[in-house]
Amino acid sequence: MNIPAMERFDSSTASLLRTGNKILLNISRVRVKPELKLGSNIRLAIAYEINLFVRNNEVPFLPLSGKNFRQLVDLTWNPVNSGDIFLLHTIDRLYLKHQTETFEITIGRQRISW
Repeated sequence: MNIPAMERFDSSTASLLRTGNKILLNISRVRVKPELKLGSNIRLAIAYEINLFVRNNEVPFLPLSGKNFRQLVDLTWNPVNSGDIFLLHTIDRLYLKHQTETFEITIGRQRISW
């Protein structure tokens, strides 16, 4: 997914938002979800994301910390954070699942849907 955006402001709005008159922003995201079958009943799954933000000015209301407060263990890697370029790698899910006709057990980092 790639989302390019451009916004122009008059000088008073730019001053209020503490940014330039023109903001250029490009958000790119890649999410891969490979699964490895370890026999007939066991599989190992991962959901891996790479997010890239490129901007020309400070973008108001766009926090680029890489922190995800919904996760117990931080499995993120932020190799580039130079102000205008922000690159974030994340392991969102990583689990081992064993399934038979009578039961299913999943161990690891997974989504809990309410």
